[in-house]
Amino acid sequence: VEDRKHFGAVEAKPELSLEVQLQAERDAIDRKEKEITNLEEQLEQFREELENKNEEVQQLHMQLEIQKKESTTRLQELEQENKLFKDDMEKLGLAIKESDAMSTQDQHVLFGKFAQIIQEKEVEIDQLNEQVTKLQQQLKITTDNKVIEEKNELIRDLETQIECLMSDQECVKRNREEEIEQLNEVIEKLQQELANIGQKTSMNAHSLSEEADSLKHQLDVVIAEKLALEQQVETANEEMTFMKNVLKETNFKMNQLTQELFSLKRERESVEKIQSIPENSVNVAIDHLSKDKPELEVVLTEDALKSLENQTYFKSFEENGKGSIINLETRLLQLESTVSAKDLELTQCYKQIKDMQEQGQFETEMLQKKIVNLQKIVEEKVAAALVSQIQLEAVQEYAKFCQDNQTISSEPERTNIQNLNQLREDELGSDISALTLRISELESQVVEMHTSLILEKEQVEIAEKNVLEKEKKLLELQKLLEGNEKKQREKEKKRSPQDVEVLKTTTELFHSNEESGFFNELEALRAESVATKAELASYKEKAEKLQEELLVKETNMTSLQKDLSQVRDHLAEAKEKLSILEKEDETESECSSEEVTEIISQFTEKIEKMQELHAAEILDMESRHISETETLKREHYVAVQLLKEECGTLKAVIQCLRSKEGSSIPELAHSDAYQTREICSSDSGSDWGQGIYLTHSQGFDIASEGRGEESESATDSFPKKIKGLLRAVHNEGMQVLSLTESPYSDGEDHSIQQVSEPWLEERKAYINTISSLKDLITKMQLQREAEVYDSSQSHESFSDWRGELLLALQQVFLEERSVLLAAFRTELTALGTTDAVGLLNCLEQRIQEQGVEYQAAMECLQKADRRSLLSEIQALHAQMNGRKITLKREQESEKPSQGSHCH
Repeated sequence: VEDRKHFGAVEAKPELSLEVQLQAERDAIDRKEKEITNLEEQLEQFREELENKNEEVQQLHMQLEIQKKESTTRLQELEQENKLFKDDMEKLGLAIKESDAMSTQDQHVLFGKFAQIIQEKEVEIDQLNEQVTKLQQQLKITTDNKVIEEKNELIRDLETQIECLMSDQECVKRNREEEIEQLNEVIEKLQQELANIGQKTSMNAHSLSEEADSLKHQLDVVIAEKLALEQQVETANEEMTFMKNVLKETNFKMNQLTQELFSLKRERESVEKIQSIPENSVNVAIDHLSKDKPELEVVLTEDALKSLENQTYFKSFEENGKGSIINLETRLLQLESTVSAKDLELTQCYKQIKDMQEQGQFETEMLQKKIVNLQKIVEEKVAAALVSQIQLEAVQEYAKFCQDNQTISSEPERTNIQNLNQLREDELGSDISALTLRISELESQVVEMHTSLILEKEQVEIAEKNVLEKEKKLLELQKLLEGNEKKQREKEKKRSPQDVEVLKTTTELFHSNEESGFFNELEALRAESVATKAELASYKEKAEKLQEELLVKETNMTSLQKDLSQVRDHLAEAKEKLSILEKEDETESECSSEEVTEIISQFTEKIEKMQELHAAEILDMESRHISETETLKREHYVAVQLLKEECGTLKAVIQCLRSKEGSSIPELAHSDAYQTREICSSDSGSDWGQGIYLTHSQGFDIASEGRGEESESATDSFPKKIKGLLRAVHNEGMQVLSLTESPYSDGEDHSIQQVSEPWLEERKAYINTISSLKDLITKMQLQREAEVYDSSQSHESFSDWRGELLLALQQVFLEERSVLLAAFRTELTALGTTDAVGLLNCLEQRIQEQGVEYQAAMECLQKADRRSLLSEIQALHAQMNGRKITLKREQESEKPSQGSHCH
């Protein structure tokens, strides 16, 4: 009994290791599929980003066209104003010619001054045109460079991701090879442990105490690491508070900048109002000149003096305007310096945030690893508890056996054995107390983990609140910017499109330059707001990921609690069994020694007689079984040959009938039925073949009889000899099927039934292996179809063939292992415990052979997996190259369109 139990425990361990390895391979395949889906999603995101960037480029082109139109309209307005000014000059010249009282010197002075003013204005117009062209070229260069750099960065990112995937694949292959080597080492260790199991029973108590000490040490290490992690979390929180303060300072500086912008706009409005006063005076003077042309002859000298005064006033005004412009430029430089300083601060903040994120990811990975290690430790504890239960049962059986032997021996020996039992019970009680202490420690750890999870949840909620506050502040800034833009648009609409004076045009151009500077600053602020939005979105995603990780940790904690409850249940069962053993010992001690000796002697005599009877019956059964199986095989072979010969004769008769008769439908049907009969007769050895044989043969007989009756009633041409042959063949087939059934009758002994039950189990195991092999063959065919389909078409169909193949292989190996176990049990029941060592050696050889087959199958699977992954990578490379070509074509098509717009 002990050998059987040890053998069952040894069988369970390699099965568990194989299942763990298969699950690990499945997880690796799922991870690869997830990585492929993630890559596809990233490619779709890149597509969307490229489309968005193309839209932005189109918007920039539209803005450039609008600026071009505005510049052309301004140039046209300036030309019209110059024409009007020249017309006025010609009119004034005519008026001067008509006037006789005006001296020639005054005329030359006036014409010289007007010519100088005109030349200065033309020079200013040329400078403005040059500035407009330079700005257009700069905008084109910046837009093209930005698009090209972004696309190059996308291509580099994709190449790095592909390299990472290749390296991950190589790592997975190496890990698989290492796992296979580890499995071989584990199998060798298990074989060594089979020989050393008997020696280790006395050392279990010492090993349990050492394991308890090691587990306590591991728990102390885990608690220390947890404290270190909590300190790191506190430091991270302090850094987050510092970052919040920095962000508040930046917001305050942004508010100051907005206030400075408002003050600059107010100063600009005041300057425009000051400019409007002299322009009105000049317009009034021109109107008087046009109305009072006949009076110019008398009052020309006074007008000349007034014009000189106006010129001096304009010069002074221009100087004041230049001084104000210089002041504004200095302020702009100061603002740019402050903005650059704030940009540096923001970049530093971003770097710190990235460092914090990396630290958080590293800490989460460490926590996950620790959780996995704790789970493994708990699983090992559960396995150790199961082993201890088996050992307890073995000890109990051994104690019963010793008590039976004690009844035969003397009373002092009985007292010694009772003392030994008491010592063992004390040792078991100490083990139970140690296990209870372990359970209490695990419970305290679970409570601590719950508290840490609650604290992490609170921290995540605080971070989400901070993110919402930042979003609100950004929305307020956007609203302020939109209000400023609306005000500027309204002011531009209110401006008069046609002014007469050239001075006003120059001031407007200066102010337009200032406005463009302000607009650039506003666009920079917008870009910063967009960047902050993107960062907030990334923070949200990270917060969601942290929440998911917390949920996973909670599930792990629940599983640990379940394991603890199971361990408690096992301990309770062990305590109950101990109490039952104590009660049984008390009841047995009460019985008299003489009665026990008589009962034991009677039982020993009966057992010896039963063993002799069973040995004789088993030998008879084996001889009968061998002879009957040989006779059945011979009869089955002879019957199959006879059936084949009769089928050949029937085919010849049917061909003769075909040549004689013209009807073709019934003969074809009968020939098909014969073919099915032959196929089924060849497979009639197994139950699967027998079932098909019965259904097809019965259906054939019914169909042949029905059709025969119809043909006799219709034409009376179908011969009766064929009917007789068919019935004879059917009767012989039924006899063969009856021979293949179990040869034992119902009236035999119960020992024969005991021998037939393991044979039936072995037969079921063989049938299950056949069905699993058929499933594996179908899955291999699906794999080939999937590979052909993948090489010709897309990857969407046949996506899960790897997982199905692994499942089919796992079923095949499990069924083969069950076949080995069933054969071992049948041989044990047939031979008894005499040849158990030889059977164990045979089993070890078969297990080694199965391991070799398993390694070969895994190598084939790895090669197929390698091929499929390489084909997928090649397809992804082809997609990338196609997308690069399309992007280049789009860029080439956009360049001539931009050139046409510029022309």
